[in-house]
Amino acid sequence: MFSSSLKRRFAATLAVSATTLGMVTFTSAPAQAAAICGGNVSIYGTLPDGRLTYTAIAPNTGDRVKTLIGANLGFTPKAMATLNFNTVLVTSTAGELYRVDIQTNDSALALAGVTKIWDSGWTFDKLTYDGAGHLYGTVAGQLHRYNVSQAKPSGPAHIAKHAVIDTGFVLKTLAAAGDDVLIASTADGRLLSYQINGVGDWESSELKSSGWSAVDNLVSPGGGLYYGRTNGGMYWYHDADPTDGKGDDIAYHPADPVDASGWTQSLLSAFANDCTYQPPAPPPPPPPPRAGRSPAARS
Repeated sequence: MFSSSLKRRFAATLAVSATTLGMVTFTSAPAQAAAICGGNVSIYGTLPDGRLTYTAIAPNTGDRVKTLIGANLGFTPKAMATLNFNTVLVTSTAGELYRVDIQTNDSALALAGVTKIWDSGWTFDKLTYDGAGHLYGTVAGQLHRYNVSQAKPSGPAHIAKHAVIDTGFVLKTLAAAGDDVLIASTADGRLLSYQINGVGDWESSELKSSGWSAVDNLVSPGGGLYYGRTNGGMYWYHDADPTDGKGDDIAYHPADPVDASGWTQSLLSAFANDCTYQPPAPPPPPPPPRAGRSPAARS
């Protein structure tokens, strides 16, 4: 049975002191809503020793609410993708695929179980889930896609329709920003966006031409919110319109990071598509012209 906090995904955000990983919480004035989210942004990760972590971040301010450390997964993780608030897929360095079930992430991070659902072949260097039924992975510059048909998949019957989208995806980081929409950074510092339509059918946009070479992990809950780790610190970004393929409207908060240091996880993955894009409100219509009196009435 899952905890009440996992069931109440739409409850109000609570400020909780963070005492793990040596992280420091920064407080700032509330900002205008960056996206519509189901609650706090949820980010799972693994430490170098194989322990699972969970971090909640307030989406409107970028403040970290809490970080919890759970048990060792029992294998050496290589790549991970968060399917939903209590299910994470993790591959091992031996090419196995595991489903990690979360029992609670309230005041402690406890696991309901770690189940091997694939014995071999999962050699991806990066893995991400778009929150809309599509699991993506890269290996040797190829982008692969699977369809995920269950919230808690148990094997090939639920992770199927494997397709190689194309080659040329030599990326430093990879995250899903929406339904078949990926964002990635490259070793030479570019930030890219991809719209995947099918095998050999995709479009790319350069959001930033430089400045992202130090980002070694990138995650997104959707809604134009991006979180990038740089030199152990976590920084947050808001793309005012993540659908336009442009990066000149991406707001960066260098003076107000999630944390300036302490993010030592080897892998990170956000609960994808938990936030949705909030278009800016259209300007109000101009007021109607004031009725005036006729010249005869003024004489």
